Amino acid sequence: MKRKTMGLAVALSAVVMVAILAVAAWWRFTGYQTVSIINIVNFQSQLQPFAEAGDDGLTQVEFGGAAYLAAAIAELKEKHPAALVTESGDWMMGSWWRLFHGEPEFTIAKLLGVEVGLVGNHEFNLGADHLKQALRANGSFPLLATNINLADQELAGLLAKTVILTTADGVNVGFFSLVPPRFISLTKAGAGVSIDPDPVEVARSTTRQLRDQGADVVVMMSHASLEEDLALADQIEDLALIITGDSHYGTEANIRWVPGPGGWTTGVATGADNGKSLSAFNLSLHRGRPLPNQSGVETVVVSKRLPPDPKVAEAVETYAGRLDDLMNQPIGSFAAPMDARKSVVRVGEAPLGDFLADSFRWRTGAQLAVLNAGGIRGDRIFPSGPVSVKTVQEILPFSNTLIIKEMTGREIQLMMDLSASALVGPDDEYVSADRINSGGFLHFSGLKVTMAVSSINPPALVDDSGRVNRAGGRVKQVLIQKGGGWTTLNDGETYTVAMPDFLAGGGDKYTFLAPLPARETQIIDADAMIDYLKSLPNSRLKPTDDRRLIIDGLMKTER
Repeated sequence: MKRKTMGLAVALSAVVMVAILAVAAWWRFTGYQTVSIINIVNFQSQLQPFAEAGDDGLTQVEFGGAAYLAAAIAELKEKHPAALVTESGDWMMGSWWRLFHGEPEFTIAKLLGVEVGLVGNHEFNLGADHLKQALRANGSFPLLATNINLADQELAGLLAKTVILTTADGVNVGFFSLVPPRFISLTKAGAGVSIDPDPVEVARSTTRQLRDQGADVVVMMSHASLEEDLALADQIEDLALIITGDSHYGTEANIRWVPGPGGWTTGVATGADNGKSLSAFNLSLHRGRPLPNQSGVETVVVSKRLPPDPKVAEAVETYAGRLDDLMNQPIGSFAAPMDARKSVVRVGEAPLGDFLADSFRWRTGAQLAVLNAGGIRGDRIFPSGPVSVKTVQEILPFSNTLIIKEMTGREIQLMMDLSASALVGPDDEYVSADRINSGGFLHFSGLKVTMAVSSINPPALVDDSGRVNRAGGRVKQVLIQKGGGWTTLNDGETYTVAMPDFLAGGGDKYTFLAPLPARETQIIDADAMIDYLKSLPNSRLKPTDDRRLIIDGLMKTER
């Protein structure tokens, strides 16, 4: 019976091989071909499932996880056995990347069958040397860096400018990558990394080069925005598909078709990030030219409804155990207890709040930094002594990305007025619907602020929509640090201010911040805290009371 089963399996394999060869011969003869690309967007080291708020904003919905991602790939591969598996940047990020130098991510990529990817900004989060060491030790698939110029020739040799992959159907698919000129400002890449300033010419010449080298189909892996990719698509001939890797969507995928020169049409594909869903972009082509009406997208939501891949699940479990051990290892120390209780950080200046704001400012290079007290968690006194990554994640659990806003002095004054309205003074009838809540009280760096909390200094009033109904009278003076001294805030001058993305998006009723000019840094708040702590002498924080916030008037405790 066993011998018959084996014989049947061999026969089936032969039939499949004959069918594949027949398909290859057919398209070579007619010029028609089909290419399927299963792409993973912004995986960001999400080896384990994670929860996000559902459509109602309350229900937690669980997505992702490498073991379930493997099952989704298998499901799509069953329908499209000749599909190529790709990833469009930011494969690595956060604690896994910091502590393991890419070993878990590259191991998982190999198990998932990833065949090509690109270097995103998060790969440079810890600097070019960190990336080089990771590729040298663990690299398992080619990473594209087509328009990234590298002074380090070893790192350049570990990356690829172009790759041509041959599908099981015999179609040669050429890949190259493109990142936008602002890429450097989003990373810690360093002085030895630069971006070619003309992305259109790079795309045009590289597409031509790949076609000359025998690529039947050319695909560009992008780490620009959807808008930038759409604008580029209508300028390039012979480019079949652009896979956008730095735009963030729900769980849906799409291909937008853009007419270009010479009657050419290029598809611009988008998909969900962090492995929340997986998409197969199925292209029908004639002699490398896409046929939009015959092409399409299939999407599989990555969740626990899928059977987890046992090999991937075992690998993730092993790395998770190692991560837990490393998370408990000290990365620095507190020279004195650090108070993270709500009753302290939400009612005035606190050494922990000062330290965090200083770390955001230092890590981003902004002139100023602020953070909302509600982002500081733990609600306990952290003892003096060793600080671990787990400690950091208890203090900053939300993984907020730091944003740099451009703000005038007048807007900074308003921000401080709103912060002051969160404080409750004597005879102060606090009504939450009219005020900033206690979690919206701000800690800051680069400023010295004097506030007066009394009945003769009315707080700003702001409704639940974020509309300011009354200007505040509590902020008496705002000084800004310049050079080695302090100067009065200039209403008309523009300053750069680093803050968590929650706040930058208008959270805690700071709605006026949302439309202000902004730049994403791709720096996670916890990473900024870790980096800053490590930069201190002996990685030891000695909290000081520099009285950057002076409050006149007795306040009630945190609500």
